[in-house]
Amino acid sequence: MRTTKIILASLIICIVASSILSACSIVTGASANMVSGTSTSRSLLTPGQNDVRKSTQQPIVYPQKDVILPDPDTLLSFPGVFETMPLTLQQLITTLGFNFELIENKAEGYDTYIYNEYDFVFNFDRLRHKPYSIWVGDMPYYVYSGDYESVDLNGDGKKETIVVYEDQYYKGKLLVTDGKTKKISEADLGFLGNKSEIQTLTNFGPDKESLIIVKTDIGQRGAIFSYANGKLKDVLPKDFEKTAKETMVTVEGGKAVALNKAKDVLYICSLPNRLKYIIQGRNSSDVCRTIVQIKPKVADGTLNLEVRTNIQIKISDNYDQIEGTEGTYCDVANISQHYQYSGNGKWKEISLEGGPKYESEPAVFSPENLSINNILLNSEIDSLPNNISSKLKTFSQNELSTGVLIEDNGLLIGISDNRISYLSLERGGFSTQKGLKLSDTRQKALDTYGVPDKGFLNDEVWTYYVFRKEGAGDNLLVLLDSLHIEFDGDKVSKIWMNSHVTAF
Repeated sequence: MRTTKIILASLIICIVASSILSACSIVTGASANMVSGTSTSRSLLTPGQNDVRKSTQQPIVYPQKDVILPDPDTLLSFPGVFETMPLTLQQLITTLGFNFELIENKAEGYDTYIYNEYDFVFNFDRLRHKPYSIWVGDMPYYVYSGDYESVDLNGDGKKETIVVYEDQYYKGKLLVTDGKTKKISEADLGFLGNKSEIQTLTNFGPDKESLIIVKTDIGQRGAIFSYANGKLKDVLPKDFEKTAKETMVTVEGGKAVALNKAKDVLYICSLPNRLKYIIQGRNSSDVCRTIVQIKPKVADGTLNLEVRTNIQIKISDNYDQIEGTEGTYCDVANISQHYQYSGNGKWKEISLEGGPKYESEPAVFSPENLSINNILLNSEIDSLPNNISSKLKTFSQNELSTGVLIEDNGLLIGISDNRISYLSLERGGFSTQKGLKLSDTRQKALDTYGVPDKGFLNDEVWTYYVFRKEGAGDNLLVLLDSLHIEFDGDKVSKIWMNSHVTAF
């Protein structure tokens, strides 16, 4: 049976905390809402392993929509394999048949469906009801954080298939298949993070361009391509990273100083007290950096683009698993350039803005604030209420130690080493210890938790870091936990909390 090497630096599935992953090396794909201090790997579960349960039961049936299903031969080939992405579990099994071996992994929240006659395997997220990785022979395709669209880009009446996925190296790919000729065009995207989104613009401008906009939630955060004659062309502004490269950042007198002569920018940035403490006695080159993020926006048939240079200060030497960088950083200022696309690869810069982030000392909250529905991050499992702790009786002590994921009315609870290491509120009416709940406004989140450590006020994700100490004397550890608030427009769409590893 094949094995799957999974590297936690780019986790596909966002259902488990990094500490669970570090402990049990869960089989997932690239990118998740997790942070961990070490990379690890594990093999794809194969029949007969001790830490899984075989089942002869039929899979759970979810509500279906009437669709025209692909034939099995399509799903068993490249690029037809990606037609699995929009399918439900029942639709997948209807297409491939019931002659499969099912390996359930209740502890980690996924099931593995093995079709030996086809040499085909897919791993299915039982909590979010979607596939997250597919194997055709020995080739994996990680689709959990990907996206799938079918649009007529050529105007010939045949829809092109547009797919974003991660390959065997967990690198994001954009793949377009011509609906008429079946010609394939590909482009590299880097790591996708937890999710991606495809948008298209057709018949744009005098040249009737077809544009593909991809949004991701880590790294550069997006890409823009023109598609014509079966070819993809990157149409981001030339030298869009130039401002970041030309910006010098130093720390002086407990402040961050950002200078860009070409843009006539000089920022003297106040820093929170805890950042001042961290940077004491350290070189600017060690604690300062700039990164570039892009934010495409399609509205009323126009394409606008924000190219933002983030000025950052290191808060921890801990490896950032989500961003894939050495050190964990906070944003303290930005330089934002705004462009409008005029077509044929040409952009017009329409404004320049930005500035320091902090106008006053931000609020600081304690590890005791990291709880949802009175369930506290890092607490022992003995503290769980009876209705939740009773669910743990189905797991072995080894599973509780290495990693378990359970759900309670929309709240995902990750457990490792018999402690709660991950909380994620994705639906339902529960609230955090400070009273924030799903569908609250962005302003309510700001009033509740203040300015985020990572992210700016108009971003889709805000991240807050919380220091925690364990042990004493020579055994003292300083740990860094995190709170993440995600938004859909102006409303809170997800709240999750994560245990981190050693901060220093």
